[in-house]
Amino acid sequence: MNTNFFSLLANTIEERIMNITVRKDDAGCIVVIVSMKSSLDKKKAETLPTLNFKATAAELDEKFFGAIVTPIRSTQAFFTNAGQYEQAVKQATKVNRPAPTKTETAPVDPAIRKYEAQLKKVDELVSLKKYGEALAQLPKLAEYPQFKEAIEQRGEEIRAMDDRLSLF
Repeated sequence: MNTNFFSLLANTIEERIMNITVRKDDAGCIVVIVSMKSSLDKKKAETLPTLNFKATAAELDEKFFGAIVTPIRSTQAFFTNAGQYEQAVKQATKVNRPAPTKTETAPVDPAIRKYEAQLKKVDELVSLKKYGEALAQLPKLAEYPQFKEAIEQRGEEIRAMDDRLSLF
């Protein structure tokens, strides 16, 4: 027996995976399920319906390829267009991606860094409830006249904490 099943199939499909499931049901009919797979995202490929045929062997011999050619070509066109669309989106994303901008930071004055380091040390001492040492570590008003109000306010806060713990 010589059939041209695979020759017809080879002319119908392109570089895709076609799964064909064939089984015989209880009524003696043959059930054929055809599904197409692609390299596209799995979720996108799963949304495509399968082609389902149920007929006698003679009916399938006569009409099977005529029935699957148009849907298979449509599916292949969909996969091709979807693949081209995904590539175009990736390319457009690359082209339209804004160039990373460098955040310009003003150079911090070493004196300000020293002031901030001293305040950090004061905060650590306050958290350890070493109020006397914290007061001693406060930045000197003569060194940082621009922060006079902040230094005086912080000193008053520390003294108030220290006074709350005093018995007299």
